[in-house]
Amino acid sequence: MSIRIHPAFWAAAAVLCFTGNFIVLGAGLAVVLVHEFAHAIAAYERGYVLNKITLMPYGAVISGEERLPEKDAFMIAAAGPLSNAVICLVLWALWWRFPVLYPYTKVIFDLSFAIGVFNVLPFYPLDGARMILAASKNKLRALKTLKILGIMASFTLVALFVVSAFYSLNLMPAIMAVPLYLGATGGTEKERYRHIYETISENKIKDAPLENKTVTVHWGLKLKTLLKRLSRDSLHTFIIVDDDMRYIGKLSESEFLYLMKNRPITDTVKEALGF
Repeated sequence: MSIRIHPAFWAAAAVLCFTGNFIVLGAGLAVVLVHEFAHAIAAYERGYVLNKITLMPYGAVISGEERLPEKDAFMIAAAGPLSNAVICLVLWALWWRFPVLYPYTKVIFDLSFAIGVFNVLPFYPLDGARMILAASKNKLRALKTLKILGIMASFTLVALFVVSAFYSLNLMPAIMAVPLYLGATGGTEKERYRHIYETISENKIKDAPLENKTVTVHWGLKLKTLLKRLSRDSLHTFIIVDDDMRYIGKLSESEFLYLMKNRPITDTVKEALGF
């Protein structure tokens, strides 16, 4: 598993070190890794591999190459906050049996509770948003709403930072706002297009009779451009031509959707088909 550190995490770590909170930094790192490994284990149990962790100030983001089915995506997203809840429950039980441990483990409890609660909020790209997205029927609308909420949350964090300047300056809200804003506004194009083609193609043949349409496309066009030609009331076949308008081959709609799921959406038709 590869671990990448987001620049905002380095900024948060610098602030914690400068203020002497080395224990908080170490405990936070441990809690975050447990949270993300819980995602990875839940994915592995369901036959998927999530092997890339990016550490953030508010937690981390874990990813892989698999496109997860809705039920599995929900459970994998929920595994992280559940791990935080388990840590809190275990520590609470230990305090009841061994009170002497309280001052040594309270920071872990507080961080587990904070990270777990924060991550179940409906702000994209947090776990709570991903659980809502997995359970949503209209994923395009849900994704748009969750991204807007993520942007609003990042602005709220910036506002808290500004307010803190009049009392006791706290850089952490601003540091947390940066990756949250970037996660809500960027890096989701592939997911957005995936929901588009799933909305278009899902149960298409069961909805109504379909008209067959043939569309001629240049092999230099990108896959996401071809996607705009699809509609729910037609079944498309793409005729592929080169620069000289010579026939290269054809691509059925099901073959095209397979490429959309397994190739970068910015690939050209030529690149995707290996011409």
